[in-house]
Amino acid sequence: METIIASADQGEANAKLAVDIFVNRVRKYLGSYLVRLNGHVDAIVFTAGIGQNSDRIRAMVCEGLTPLGVSLNVAKNARRSMRNGGTISTAHSHIKVMVIPTDEELAIAMQSVDTAQVLQPAPKPAAVSAARKASPDAVQEDEGEATVSTREAPAVGEAEVSTAAIDASLQHIEDSAGVYIAASNRSEMSDSSVPEVGLMYALENQVRKLGYFRPIAYHENDRRLDLLKNVFQIEDQPEEMYGVTMRKAVYMLAHGDEDALIQQVMQKFNALHEKHDFIIVGGLNQGEMPAGAQNLNTKFADALNLPIIWSTDAASYPRPGASRVLTILEEIELVKPKGELKHVPLAGVIATEVPRERLHRIRDKVTPALEEQQIKTLAVMPVDPRIRIRTLREVANVLGAQVLCGQEQLDSNHVGKMIVGTLQVADLLHLIADRDAEEASIAPELNGISPNEVEECRKAFEKFDKHMNGLVDVHEVPQVMRALGWDVSFNEVKMIMGETDDLENESHVTFLQFMSLLSQQKGGLDPMPGGSVLVVTHVGRVDVLLSLLMASKSLDFPKIGGILLTDGSRKSLSQEVLDILAGNLLRVPVLTIPLDTFEATQRIHGLHGLAPRLLPTSSVKLRAAQEIFANSVCQDFLNAIVRGKDVRHEMTSRHFLYHISQAAQQRPQHIVLPEGEDARVVQAAAELLDRGLCNITILGKFDEILALAADHGVDVSRANIVNPPDSPHFELFVSELLEQRKNKGMTEAVARNLLSLDFTWYGVMMMHLGMCDGMVSGACHTTADTMRPALQVIKTSVGTSLVSSVMFMLLPERVFLFGDCAINVDPSSEDLCQIGISCAETAAAFSIEPRVAMLSYATGQSNTGPIVDKVRKATELAKHKKPDLMIEGPTQFDAAVDMEIAQQKNKGSSSNVLGRATVCVFPDLNSGNNTYKAVQQAARCIAVGPIMQGLRLPVNDLSRGCTVNDVVNTVIITCNQAISAKASSAEQ
Repeated sequence: METIIASADQGEANAKLAVDIFVNRVRKYLGSYLVRLNGHVDAIVFTAGIGQNSDRIRAMVCEGLTPLGVSLNVAKNARRSMRNGGTISTAHSHIKVMVIPTDEELAIAMQSVDTAQVLQPAPKPAAVSAARKASPDAVQEDEGEATVSTREAPAVGEAEVSTAAIDASLQHIEDSAGVYIAASNRSEMSDSSVPEVGLMYALENQVRKLGYFRPIAYHENDRRLDLLKNVFQIEDQPEEMYGVTMRKAVYMLAHGDEDALIQQVMQKFNALHEKHDFIIVGGLNQGEMPAGAQNLNTKFADALNLPIIWSTDAASYPRPGASRVLTILEEIELVKPKGELKHVPLAGVIATEVPRERLHRIRDKVTPALEEQQIKTLAVMPVDPRIRIRTLREVANVLGAQVLCGQEQLDSNHVGKMIVGTLQVADLLHLIADRDAEEASIAPELNGISPNEVEECRKAFEKFDKHMNGLVDVHEVPQVMRALGWDVSFNEVKMIMGETDDLENESHVTFLQFMSLLSQQKGGLDPMPGGSVLVVTHVGRVDVLLSLLMASKSLDFPKIGGILLTDGSRKSLSQEVLDILAGNLLRVPVLTIPLDTFEATQRIHGLHGLAPRLLPTSSVKLRAAQEIFANSVCQDFLNAIVRGKDVRHEMTSRHFLYHISQAAQQRPQHIVLPEGEDARVVQAAAELLDRGLCNITILGKFDEILALAADHGVDVSRANIVNPPDSPHFELFVSELLEQRKNKGMTEAVARNLLSLDFTWYGVMMMHLGMCDGMVSGACHTTADTMRPALQVIKTSVGTSLVSSVMFMLLPERVFLFGDCAINVDPSSEDLCQIGISCAETAAAFSIEPRVAMLSYATGQSNTGPIVDKVRKATELAKHKKPDLMIEGPTQFDAAVDMEIAQQKNKGSSSNVLGRATVCVFPDLNSGNNTYKAVQQAARCIAVGPIMQGLRLPVNDLSRGCTVNDVVNTVIITCNQAISAKASSAEQ
């Protein structure tokens, strides 16, 4: 046929006739089928030989089918040749047209194999059987990891086949209305919502209408559904976001109604798809599959016409001694589409819970092994201890506990150990202190191994400690494990040791190393990070309750993460005790449940068998999920999703915060906080340090700051705490301040007084002398008190004559900059011009495209007056100074931010600002200050600032009503300003 087509292209009449006859015959067959099916055809598929390889024939066939609703995408058809497959019709085509690659010889061979399997046992899956061969060509051990090879040598052209298949998988994603993510693991020790959350974060600022759907929800308040809906503020109703409940699915499957189940899921999904450009579908874990269901995830993906992504947990071991690489390959081999479902496109694999220290090693082996099977590795995500922590809120949710006080600490307090408080108070306090010291010196708690089991392990270990020196020969470790009921071989022990860097070449192991091996063998998880103590005691033990609250005041006592009162409720406590709890300034959470102490502790122990969960309030875990996914995901995968979708141009608030946080983490700056006496500032400093966002100096008395931190359950030990009067730099600062202000009549006595009593001055001098990069103040100072030292010492940047301010208004779907809302009371036209330019530069520095709206009470030429004329003149000055700046004015706020209103008020002229403004400049302080507070309160949005513009170095002001989160965000922005200031200075 290729020869005939080539001859026809050269004008040979017989060849052209042959092509026409062939095309007409194909059209005739297609037309006959269409008539026979009453026009109810979903897709036309070109495959094999001519259909797969000739875009010319496909175009000619479809050209004659236009009256029947077939519309071909010419560009896509041109690139759908040879081994690439996918959809080649337009989005408006009534009938989908597809190319599906087919190797006819391979198809015949596969059918022969399927027939042969009827007569003899089916062979083991390729990856598994190859991995179990003794031949070194099949399994190559490298540092304890099994590298799987399914064939001895690559065939000619094999690389091209693999690459083409992977390109085709990305094309499936590009053409799809969503992706179906399912977890292949059967273990409950991982949270399968982590990849879903990470993908939602990655796409929310790229795809305008992003949705989430579950084919089967556990119930109407499904945890994963509730998590995604609340975190990403999805407007769909919960009942729209799932197909059926688990209870209904089990009932339908038990009655043989699988087709009806799939049909109902399809109907619900299609209804949701009408409202969204792209939908992430959260499938079922293999471990939560309803009884009687076979390949249900793949069947759902097939019915919804979605490519499937398998997420596999590298921490779970399906059999003793299996390596993580082998685990991943075995699980994917088991779940990948096959048989009558093998046509379902497998978009790729996401591997989670990979030990960080072995991340590159495992990724470098999994990726080529999967590519041999023509499967793309989309992400290899490391273990993150922030996700592994178990918060007190998770414990409270499992127990159904009532929170008496400390609600705000439930998400920040994570539970590392539990102690039952049945002893006398003195003995209990001694036990808590001793247990904390012992665990700090010996080992962290091992996840999934109870204290009784640890004691049994110690006894078994000591039996093989022949020299009584705390060491056991590695060859005898299997015997110790067998004594504990684990039948493993020496090779399996060595495999696990090979995955543990500090054991790889050891001849003996200590008891702690043995326990680490046993922990991996038992559950595949690394030791949990240490946490605080949860004390469980009877509601009648008021003496224990009050004593623990008092003990928490001490800096030397272990942190009490929470107190759980059993066998009671709020009514079980006297009003006097409730009053004490209401005034609990220590922020120690106190919970109560009606269960008795034994049942409560059993339920808490039961948590060891479940993965720590992401909750809508788990800010630390959610941030971790976002970061590890963003740092691990294949960018081609995200690009394939975005292509052809309605792309979001505005930056969302969540993306903005993530973007500036990443920038701060990559280039940590040194920020000084002069208000160490304020609890909000101390709590914010602890969070900033914990997240690794910057280095912090807190000004104030050392003991008072530590006590304040302890009262609020935070750690600021990594901060540099300085009491200015006691600082070794104090005299230097006095002399330098005198030098700076000598022409203004400052005396030494005044300088000493300012530096010793007003720590804002000390912070400014630290910046002036290069000891830090920025300062944030104002939590308990006025704007004037914060800015006066900066204006007198730091002064303005080169080329700037005016210091102004801007507020970052973080609405869920958009980020606006409002200026000036804090500094200039009644700016002139020249001042407004400078404010507009400064705001635009600030927006650009934070990756927000500056579209500046100069606001007034009139739009365009609709009115005149002093304020309108001032704004109009300021706009003209700005256009003259910055011809490339997108700026419009005067305009009203609604016309600046709403496209429909802009088109009504600006008829007959076009604007690249109106309806799309990102920067709003107000004509005076009165309108600017009140507007930002009105928007903040009415829209319940985050307002960050005022952020100062025009200073040589960044100094930023806080509202006296700020929250801890406000302080954190302002410091992060200050870090970004410091980075930009250094870059500008280097350029000059």
